[in-house]
Amino acid sequence: MPDSFVHLHNHTEYSMLDGAQKLGPMFAEVARQGMPAIAMSDHGSMFGAYEFAQVARDFDGCGRSSGSRRTWRRPPGSPGSGSSGGRAVDLPALNKRAVESLVKAGAFDSLRHTRKGLTAIHEAAVDAVIPVKKAASFGQDDLFAGLGAEAEGDGGSGLGLDFPVDETEWPRRRLLSTEREMLGLYVSAHPLDGAEHLLATARDCSVADLLASGRTGGEVRLAGLITGVQHKVTKQGNAWAVVNLVDRDAGIEVLFFPAVHRLVEHALAEDNVVSVTGRIEDRDGTLNVFGRELAVLDVSAAERGGGPLVRLALPARRINERSVAELKRMLADHPGDSPVHLSVRGARGVRRCTRCAPPWMRRPLRPT
Repeated sequence: MPDSFVHLHNHTEYSMLDGAQKLGPMFAEVARQGMPAIAMSDHGSMFGAYEFAQVARDFDGCGRSSGSRRTWRRPPGSPGSGSSGGRAVDLPALNKRAVESLVKAGAFDSLRHTRKGLTAIHEAAVDAVIPVKKAASFGQDDLFAGLGAEAEGDGGSGLGLDFPVDETEWPRRRLLSTEREMLGLYVSAHPLDGAEHLLATARDCSVADLLASGRTGGEVRLAGLITGVQHKVTKQGNAWAVVNLVDRDAGIEVLFFPAVHRLVEHALAEDNVVSVTGRIEDRDGTLNVFGRELAVLDVSAAERGGGPLVRLALPARRINERSVAELKRMLADHPGDSPVHLSVRGARGVRRCTRCAPPWMRRPLRPT
């Protein structure tokens, strides 16, 4: 089959009306026949878009999203590669809101740029492409657009897009928050990745273990991520809330009634990692927890990929030049990514110096 032929009307197994094609075999057939691209045109949903992109990457391709259609194109230089470049996206789908949403959802991660950087330039990029797309829709073209394109390796697009992209990325918490806002779920990672050891020290059991235990009463302490908060008001006008608390395996609703709500309201925010203590209640066959205490957990070490927290405590009378030098030597001999908290206990209370190893090893210890 000539490599200029592309199937643009394909319903996958995710299509709401008439879908039967499995993505793996479909891409295998595309590769066998040497087609340069393939499109997904499912009815009523884009549930298959993520798997479509993942399978495309397995075949040395990259996903390009546009409206309700998702296409796959081989990279330049690969067998059967096309040369349409930036012209592949239809003009009606080329709007700033759609492009921004796709960037935040991770649809352009295969470009090897950060989502923060692409979000910053997406408006200028769309503004630069729209005049070209409009001219093409009226049959206008640039006689010199393709000159030098093959040498430059841009596939002959002729769009001339060249924007500096900031290669710094958002913090993981914001990155995953925007991803869930766009897709309704976490895809590239989970906010609790690497924080298992922190959760284990702040709970009696996991949510899944509690649900499987058959317990319908008693006290329990759980730890997890707040994924939703429903604010409510009693007939007397007092505020209370229902919080969705999830860990890596399961989720449960925690109810904070007015007396407790007043004390914890400041911490009831989505994407906060918390430890909750409360009473187990079985309400019409559904297990809930009536929250009594709540504490926000610091998982910043996990976000940086660090190890578990190391806590050191020394009495103030033991702090001298010799002990400080010995402590610095020990930490320098055993470097790592774990944060180190040093508590100095004296007559005036506890003063804590917090630094992250290894950078702090080269600084004086000054309790704060």
